Amino acid sequence: MNIIYIGVNGFPHGLATIQRQILIAKGLIEQGASCKVISRFGINEDKNQKRKDVYDGIIPFEISAPIPYREKNILKRNINKFIGFVLEFKLFIKYHKKNEYNILLGVRSPLLKTFYYRLISLLLGYKYIIDVNELLGVDEKKFNLNHYIFNLFSSRLCDGMILISDYLIDFYKSRKPTLNYVKAPIICDVNYINSIKPIVNVENYFLYCSSVSYIESIFFVIDAFRKVNNNVELKLIISGDKIKLKKVEDYINKISKSSLISLESNISYIKLLSYYKKAKGLLIPLPETIQHKARFPHKIGEYASSKSAIITNNWGEIPNYFNKTNAFIADRYNIDDFAYQMEQCVISNNNKLVDKAYAIALNNFNYKVVTDKILHLIKDINNEN
Repeated sequence: MNIIYIGVNGFPHGLATIQRQILIAKGLIEQGASCKVISRFGINEDKNQKRKDVYDGIIPFEISAPIPYREKNILKRNINKFIGFVLEFKLFIKYHKKNEYNILLGVRSPLLKTFYYRLISLLLGYKYIIDVNELLGVDEKKFNLNHYIFNLFSSRLCDGMILISDYLIDFYKSRKPTLNYVKAPIICDVNYINSIKPIVNVENYFLYCSSVSYIESIFFVIDAFRKVNNNVELKLIISGDKIKLKKVEDYINKISKSSLISLESNISYIKLLSYYKKAKGLLIPLPETIQHKARFPHKIGEYASSKSAIITNNWGEIPNYFNKTNAFIADRYNIDDFAYQMEQCVISNNNKLVDKAYAIALNNFNYKVVTDKILHLIKDINNEN
């Protein structure tokens, strides 16, 4: 079985999508499949980035563009991207293996990219499988033709789908009832998270980790924290656009509890996990929208594996895995309800609760469990030949 993992630029640098790709590739390789990651171009500015390497001692990857890092000069950068597009096709030919099942395993990509990969799969004899972990364009006020057509036709442009939620399964099955799919939820490396030591000299805090693109949820967390009467702090780990980060800082500075809120960005993954493991409660509010019903935030798996209490609300995939015996769950996406769960987290003995959440992660989200499901999907698709 020869799997070429495609569709994410900048491998191995990045957050949720890259982390999911790393763990799926690792799991497939450990189960005996040949799996190689191909990335068109780099997004990291580190000039020591190699064009061809093995990540974590197990995952071979190759950047098709001649310059494997992000070039500062915009003209050079765009020329490099174009060459990467051309050379990517050559790599598909190069790594196609005779007398083996050849798979293009991709992520949710822009529409034209999806059409392109489908065409490549038909020309070169690959099966094309798409991992979809979100539904874009459904809650946006402005119509987006790219998202609309992808949502309408993507299930017909591939041989199978990896879907992260029940909502996505129902959504794509309604468009193609014969769709080959597997439900693969959030994914994490439980043993690796276990190996990380908790942060020292920092304690008694709630933690919320997010991209600044979810700025309304960040404000929601801050507003809920304002209503918590217990003497506890709030730590925000926020990545993204500097202009939006400034808006978050300004919002914090306007409230009376601003001295109890700290904001950090661009910390290492190991430091982030060490923060998780010492937190009083790990926050993950989910707005009651279709987009959030269809997705399943990657960090929930990391939260559960960290053995710190999870505080969330009853939406999307949450009730499929969590209840009030293994997490603090607000019935609605409501500031007062969420603040109440935060207070309950502070005053409760959470040992049994976090152990049960950890068991959920081990049995449902650990990468070996998830990739076993994906491998079965691939075998089922190949057996149809």
